[in-house]
Amino acid sequence: MSAVQEKVDAYFEALPEGRKETCDRLRALIHELHPGITETWKWRAPIFEYKGMVCWVLNFKHHIGINLFKGSLIEDKFDRFDPENIDNKQNRIIKITEDHIVPEDELRYYISEAIRLNEEGISPAPIKKELVIPQELATLLKTHKEARDYFDSLAPSHKREFAHHVAEAKRQETRDRRAEKVIQQLLEQRKPNDQYR
Repeated sequence: MSAVQEKVDAYFEALPEGRKETCDRLRALIHELHPGITETWKWRAPIFEYKGMVCWVLNFKHHIGINLFKGSLIEDKFDRFDPENIDNKQNRIIKITEDHIVPEDELRYYISEAIRLNEEGISPAPIKKELVIPQELATLLKTHKEARDYFDSLAPSHKREFAHHVAEAKRQETRDRRAEKVIQQLLEQRKPNDQYR
């Protein structure tokens, strides 16, 4: 048995009474739906895969969650998707509680659809994140051409990290100080997390 499989098994074995039985049934159901389903461990959670990630099954304080990675492409035929998660562009979560048991035939539908999407190679459109540069950083970039040139050459994810670092500060003095620090990093041609390398 692989170390990954041991980790997945240990996760399910350690669940409290009642939750363990529910997760064991879910696990068996998922494997029953396709012989090619495998289990792996990512993000501190058991993941079920077949030609890509299908779903995870995770125990939370008040519920068991089934996250369908391509859930946004699945019709919510039985109205089971958690409304708090609908804003997510790709995933959909089904919550199971002691008071809210989801019938197996409904779960079969959702998980089979997720498997079908993977088999057919269908994926949600990539999420395009808009870059919003805070005013404090934008002003300094205008006056520091070298910093602006380096900033423009960076990958979108690095630009977003710099912008977010400045924008997340609550106090104006902190935003100003962070913008100055970002400019210094850009002048030294350092990426956002280079200090940790």
